[in-house]
Amino acid sequence: MTKIDCSFTCENNWFRCRAGAIVLKDGNVLLVYGKTARHYYSPGGAIHLGERIEDAIKRELFEETGVEFQVDRLLCVVENFFKGRYGSIDGKTCHTIQFFYLMKAPQQMTFSARSVNLDGDAEELVWLPIDQLEQYDIRPATLASLIRQPPQHFSVMVNDER
Repeated sequence: MTKIDCSFTCENNWFRCRAGAIVLKDGNVLLVYGKTARHYYSPGGAIHLGERIEDAIKRELFEETGVEFQVDRLLCVVENFFKGRYGSIDGKTCHTIQFFYLMKAPQQMTFSARSVNLDGDAEELVWLPIDQLEQYDIRPATLASLIRQPPQHFSVMVNDER
């Protein structure tokens, strides 16, 4: 396996294959606040070429938190379309395929890692109350409904914010 991300840019278009985590605990969800992006999104990141998606989400969560998580189950795939508004994707037409996994939260979680985005800018891990998600700018927009009501069976969703 290489450490090359499954992403590419072609002219003014950007594509990325990503694994995202849904971590729920005590009525809260663990999200990342992107200081450059100025919105919240799931912990996770790019899948590497040749890497199993389930291994990617465990690796990404460990890199971002310093905590080892186990997969509960694959919830859904979200095909996400949006206009980039910051950093290296600013002004680009973006398309991501995101595999969202429900993760088992360990009893004790002390975060020790520093998380950064694809441009190397600092990110902040935050616990947000699930019953107040509408107060926050969460991307993709379909993520909030996925958190509130995780599907019982695998599903595919499309989020189009172009």
